[in-house]
Amino acid sequence: MLNIDDDQMSQDIFSCKLTCIPDQRYQLRANDVTTSPSFLVQESYKTVCPEVDNINMPLFNQGVQMYEITAAMPQYRSFSNWRSENNTGCPHLSPYYWDFSNVQIDTDTRPIMQSAKAKLYSTGGKRKDSRISILILISFTLEGKSKGMLDSEMGTILKVRFADVTSPIQVQYQFKGRKPGISLPEPQTVTRTNMAVEWNTDDFSWTDGDYNVIFLQVTSNSTRPLHLEHISLERRPMLPDTIMQVFKGDDTIVEVVFSDFWWTNPDAMTVHIAATGKSYDNVSYFRVYRPIPWSDGYAQVFVLYQDGNARLLPVPPQGLDWIPFGSSVIIGQTDPTVVRPYASITEAFIDETNLKIDLKYMDGGSCKLSIASSLSETRVTVSDIKLSRNPMMYPFATFRSMYVEEGNSDVDSVMVNGVLPHHIMDDFPYLIGRSFVFHRKCMSRHLMLSPDIYIDIRRTDVRETTIEPTNSFQTLIQRIQNHRYRLWTPRLRYTYPRL
Repeated sequence: MLNIDDDQMSQDIFSCKLTCIPDQRYQLRANDVTTSPSFLVQESYKTVCPEVDNINMPLFNQGVQMYEITAAMPQYRSFSNWRSENNTGCPHLSPYYWDFSNVQIDTDTRPIMQSAKAKLYSTGGKRKDSRISILILISFTLEGKSKGMLDSEMGTILKVRFADVTSPIQVQYQFKGRKPGISLPEPQTVTRTNMAVEWNTDDFSWTDGDYNVIFLQVTSNSTRPLHLEHISLERRPMLPDTIMQVFKGDDTIVEVVFSDFWWTNPDAMTVHIAATGKSYDNVSYFRVYRPIPWSDGYAQVFVLYQDGNARLLPVPPQGLDWIPFGSSVIIGQTDPTVVRPYASITEAFIDETNLKIDLKYMDGGSCKLSIASSLSETRVTVSDIKLSRNPMMYPFATFRSMYVEEGNSDVDSVMVNGVLPHHIMDDFPYLIGRSFVFHRKCMSRHLMLSPDIYIDIRRTDVRETTIEPTNSFQTLIQRIQNHRYRLWTPRLRYTYPRL
């Protein structure tokens, strides 16, 4: 419910000057005190890009046996449904890793050109039977899975273009990347009628742990100096997703989706469908649809990615065809010290009739999901949880979302046990609770109707009752905070309560 002054609404609606009254349902989510509380760790950092998941909050509980994730419509009311991407403030997502123009080729071993990620050298070549023999070297770095990126994982295209070609130029391409040693030579010829050549390098050729190097052996009998007009390295084009409907019933549709290149490759997920007995390998993610009561359409209510990221939606309100996803929850244990956490799922067994899913993870863990979707909310119950790694070092779930500023966020607040509200960017090391509500107090222009997310701990092992953090957990928190502070200058020092 919002207390709105109509005259001020248009200018205040996205600046969070509105008075936001908490919805009563927030006070009804706290659990019975017989369950042991969880630690919600603050790992978020600032961003100016609305498409970056800078809100990162892992949840730790040494005895968790069952918890619920619920998606419900935001507490504010809106007659708009803004749902498009917003790349304002985002870095230009160019496919080019580096490029150099008008290169003056000589035999000096110093770098003659350099950019933020690459250096270009040229030196004398080994061929003595040609008037011109030059070796061009380009050393460069690429970001990969360790930083949640694809650059070092995907194949590339190297493009080389000469100008003013009067005599054929032989260019031999080799590289040093992920594998030991240097690749086999790949020669091509530049002529007056074909002054541009290119080479395709396969996926998984480059490394993110060291420098990559490209070697171009250039030879020619030209009597004039060679003019290298342009040289660039770019990511290969990404093909569209392939979508396959694997089940359609009266009230449920299930689709599996295959991405051209999934970021955790070669990790892969196999999906098994109970109704047909069929299995599908190398699935990037699958999605579940439920019917929209006031139309003949269907709406997505649940999506689960191979990396453990789950997204939930309630059925769209009357008059709308779909509403956008926003925040997500990683179901499964992750490494909280990496830039982009993930929980690799190897198998998903889907009982589409009862909307139940069994998951198996690459680390040996497993759990069961049960989905219940209604007009007011979609709820996923996670039970039969088997954690294969230390639960106080590797969280059982991780909340992920986005916050740029008030009125431009997918979440701006978290409420603990129904009574302790905190701004999502507050600088607390961790919070202790049994029920967490991630919501927006202020109407947002970004994915306006994306849902609030509740995470409720429903059952824990009664033998695990310690709520004070261990020394090893405190060490982990310090590692997380040190990493976080490198990304973000804290906005506020915060004294956190203890139960």
